[in-house]
Amino acid sequence: MLKEQSRKWKSDDHKVMNWYYNAKDDYFIDPNGVRFNFNGYRKRTDKHQFTRDFKEYKA
Repeated sequence: MLKEQSRKWKSDDHKVMNWYYNAKDDYFIDPNGVRFNFNGYRKRTDKHQFTRDFKEYKA
């Protein structure tokens, strides 16, 4: 079983995947009611020159 499928993982409020997400306006709301709005796109390159794209959110 994958850890993402465990009951403990699914009920952990610290995991962003368990937060409410509004796709239309592109924001998350954490369990404390704090809204995280989309801030911008970021790129990161590791020491092996592999580049990853991220979406950044700010409270």
